[in-house]
Amino acid sequence: MIQPKPISYRPFFRLTAFVLLILATTLGVGQEDKTSKLKPTAKMVGETKWVTQSLQRYHYLNQSINDIDFKEFVGFFMKRLDGYHMYFLDADRKEFEMRFGLTMATYLQDGDLYPAYKIFNKYQQRADQRLKWVFERLDKPFDFSLTTTYAPDRSESKWPANSAEAHKIWEARLTFEILNEILSKEAEQQKKAKDSEKDSDNKPKDESKEKPPAIAKAGQPTKEAMEDAVQTIRRRFQRWEKALGGYEAWNIQEMFLTTLTNMFDPHSTFMSVDSLEDFNVQINNSFVGIGAVLTDEDGYCTIQKLLPGGPAESSKELKAEDKIVGVAQGDDDFVDVVDMKLRKIVKLIKGPKNTKVRLEIMPAGADPGDRKVVPLIRDEVKLTSNLARAEIIQVPSNDKMIPVGIIDLPSFYGNSGQSKSSSTSKDIEELIQKLKKLEVKGLILDLRRNGGGLLGEAVKLAGLFIPTGPVVQVKDTTGRIKKHQDRNPGVVWDGPLVVLVSRYSASASEIVAGALQDHRRAIIVGDHSTHGKGTVQAIFQVDQPFIFNFRDPKRSAAKVTIQKFYLPSGRSTQNKGVISDIVLPSRNAFLPIGESDLPKALKWDEIPKLDLETFPNHPDKSARLDKELITSLQASCNKRQESVEEFNYLKESIELFRQRREQKTYSLNLESRRNKALQDKQKQDSLKQSLKALTKKNFSAQEILLEVALKQGEKPKDLNKVDEDNPKLDIHLREGLRIMADWINLRGIATTSSVPKAEKGGKEI
Repeated sequence: MIQPKPISYRPFFRLTAFVLLILATTLGVGQEDKTSKLKPTAKMVGETKWVTQSLQRYHYLNQSINDIDFKEFVGFFMKRLDGYHMYFLDADRKEFEMRFGLTMATYLQDGDLYPAYKIFNKYQQRADQRLKWVFERLDKPFDFSLTTTYAPDRSESKWPANSAEAHKIWEARLTFEILNEILSKEAEQQKKAKDSEKDSDNKPKDESKEKPPAIAKAGQPTKEAMEDAVQTIRRRFQRWEKALGGYEAWNIQEMFLTTLTNMFDPHSTFMSVDSLEDFNVQINNSFVGIGAVLTDEDGYCTIQKLLPGGPAESSKELKAEDKIVGVAQGDDDFVDVVDMKLRKIVKLIKGPKNTKVRLEIMPAGADPGDRKVVPLIRDEVKLTSNLARAEIIQVPSNDKMIPVGIIDLPSFYGNSGQSKSSSTSKDIEELIQKLKKLEVKGLILDLRRNGGGLLGEAVKLAGLFIPTGPVVQVKDTTGRIKKHQDRNPGVVWDGPLVVLVSRYSASASEIVAGALQDHRRAIIVGDHSTHGKGTVQAIFQVDQPFIFNFRDPKRSAAKVTIQKFYLPSGRSTQNKGVISDIVLPSRNAFLPIGESDLPKALKWDEIPKLDLETFPNHPDKSARLDKELITSLQASCNKRQESVEEFNYLKESIELFRQRREQKTYSLNLESRRNKALQDKQKQDSLKQSLKALTKKNFSAQEILLEVALKQGEKPKDLNKVDEDNPKLDIHLREGLRIMADWINLRGIATTSSVPKAEKGGKEI
C-alpha cells in the first residue's frame, strides 16, 4: 500500500502557467532524428503509477482519475508544448483526442507514458518542418507595404486547420518579428545620432571620423537594418532548435505529469529530482556550492554574477562574464563543458560541503586562448538577496519628519530542520528590533511581491503583531477544521501597522494580511485584492523501494493540494483574495494574474467564523483599527489621488498600459508602424520627463540589513541616489507612507511598543 508522508505544508504561489506556455512555444523547433532517443525509463513508469495513485488518495477534491476529461487533458498537454498554437495542426488535436481521450486513464494507471512521447514526437516533427521552412523563408525578400495585421498572442486561438493556413500565420509572424527588429534598430540609430549631437555641443566635430547614419526611405527599411533584423531572427530560431534538441526524457515526463496534476488544480505539480532540489533552495534560501549564478551564452557556461560571501567571490579569482570551460572534482582530470547543457554543468560544480572543485576559466575580455585554473572549496551559501530587508523613510508631515520603518519580505522561507538557520519570523523580528532602536513611529510590511512559502512561518509572522489568537483555519478533504494560533502573548511591534499588497501577494501573504485585517491590527493598502490562492500544498516524496534506492536521498516528488485555508472570520481567500481597506490605482487591474484567471482553480467558500473577542488580544496594548479611522484615512487618500501630481502620472501611465494591453493586432506596414512608434515614443518621453521631475522629490531613506547579510560582506545601498537615465518612483509605497503619517498624527502619539520583547523564533550553485 502506498503511504507517502508529507514533509511539510507549503502554501506556494505559482504564476508560471503563462510563462511556461511562452517558454514551450519558444522551444518549438527541433529535429525528428532526435525523437527516438527520448524514451521513458523503468523508474519513470513507477513514478507515473505512484503520482496517479497519490493524486486520487491525497488531493483535496477526493476525485478519481476517471473523472478527468482526458480530451481536455490532451489539449492542455499540447498547449504546454505549443502555447501559441503555432506548430501543431488542428488535425493533430483531433487525432490525439480520438486516440487517447478514452484510454488515457488506463495508460496512467499502468505507468505507461506512451501518449506523452507520441504527442511530443509529433511536436518535434511539426517543429522540424517549420524550422526548415523558416530558414528558407528568411532568405527571400519581405514586403513591408502590406495593409494586413498580425495578432501575436495566439494562446486562445485555434490550431491551424492545415499547412496552408499555418504558412499564412507564419508568414505574418516572421514579417511581424522582422518589423520589430527593424524598428528597434532604427530607434537605436536615432538615439546614437541624438547622443552624438549632445557630445558635439562642447566638442569640435572631426568630420573624418564621422559616419553619417543610414537614411530610411518611406515605407522601406535601410539595408543595414534589414540585414541585422534577418540575422537576429535567424539566430533566434537557431537557439530554439538547440533548445528543443536538448530535451531529455524526464523533461517530457515532468510536463506530462504536471499536466495531469493541473487537471485537479493549478498548484499541484510533479517535481523531478532537479526541480525538487530547486524548490528546496528557494524555500530554504541556502544551498551548498560555490556561490555563482551561471548562464548559457552561445555554448559557453558564463558567470552572470557572484553571490555575496560565497567561495567564488571570496577567491578573488572570478568575476562576471568569465567563462567556465572545464570542471574537475578534487584533483581528478578536467571534464570539457563547452556546449554541455547548463544543468549538467551545475551538477558537476555542486557537491558536498568542504569538498574541492577546480574550474578551468577563460577570463572575460582576455584572448580566447588564455586559461587559468581556480580551485574552490564548496560551502553553504546564503541567498541574502531573497531575505527580508528594511528601510527607514523620513516622511514629511505637518512641517515635521516622521521616521517610518519598511520591511520588504519577498517570500516565507525557513528550514525546520536547522534551528540556527534563517527564517522569516526570526529575520523580521531582528529587523523590527533594529528599527525600534532607531525610533521609528510606524511600520509598513511590504508583501506586494511575496508569492507565499511556509505556512508555519506565516503563522509566526502574524504572531509578532498580536498577543494571542487564531491566524488561520485549515480544512481538509474530510471537512475537519484545524485552527493555527499564535499562543505567545508577547508582541514585537504594537505600533501602527500598514500592510502593502498587490495581485502578486499570494498564499502565505494572504494569510498574514487577512489575519491582521480580521484582528483589526493592520490596514491593508494596495491593489483591489490579493492573488486569491487559498489552498495548502504538501510535498510527497516518492517512497517506493522498487522505484528508488533508499540509500539515495534524491527522489522525485509530487506537490499536492491537500487543504484549503480560511481566515479567522471564516472567509476563504480562494479566488477572491484579501480585499484592501484602501485601494490605489494599479495597472495590475488589467492583467490576468489572479487565481480566478487560472484554469481548474478551486471555488470560493466560507466556514463559520471565530469569535475573536474570546481571545485575550489586549486591545489597549496595540494600535488597533476601527471603522472611523479607516474612513478618515481613506478620505485623506482619496483627496491626494485627486490633487498630488504623482497620481496624475500614475493614472496616465496606467492608461497607456491599458491601451497597449487591449491592442490585440499590429500592422505589418512599416510606415504605419513607424508612425505608431513615434507616437508611442512621444508619450513615453513625456511620461519619463514627468517621472524625472517627481523622483527629485523622493523621501530620504536608509537601508537596514540583517546580520547574516552584513557578515557576508554586503553594505547598505545609497537609497537617495537618483539614476537620471533610469528614474524610479514607488508611488504605492509613498502613499502607504503618507497613510501611515496620517494615522500617527490622528493617533496623537509617536512612541513604539512598551510591551516586553517576545520570545519568538522564528540556477545558483
